[in-house]
Amino acid sequence: MHIRQWKTIYDILILSTFFILFIACVYHDIKRSIIPVIPICIMVLTALAYRITKTDTVMTIASSLIIASVLFIIKVLSGKREGIGNGDICLIAAINIMFGYEIIIDCLFISCIMVLFFWFLSKIYKSAVFSKKMIPYSPFLLLGLIFSLILEVL
Repeated sequence: MHIRQWKTIYDILILSTFFILFIACVYHDIKRSIIPVIPICIMVLTALAYRITKTDTVMTIASSLIIASVLFIIKVLSGKREGIGNGDICLIAAINIMFGYEIIIDCLFISCIMVLFFWFLSKIYKSAVFSKKMIPYSPFLLLGLIFSLILEVL
């Protein structure tokens, strides 16, 4: 979904609802290290409600299911508690449904680079900011989404 196509009040309302729920998930992830299910379900339903009106609905939903399935299989096979969580996988699926696979690929790449940079800084500077054992991924996912949308407009 090209961001330039978001022109009507309906589009802006859907987009703002999506981002408000995304920010709520990020806040909850930072504070409690868990992403609540209800905002993610509302995000997915919002994205699906928007996508039903568009022409590439089947392709977008199929690619979203494939990406989420691959991430979930990787999570199960790794067997560790540390790593990407189920909430992060659901957020990635919601982003993919809302914006399409072109944006999610850029978003994942940018967010992974930012997490690696943050992790590297946490190893160099052992301060109270970096004292958490697990780094929440959703803030980096949100920043990656914002940067990838900005890059698409440019």
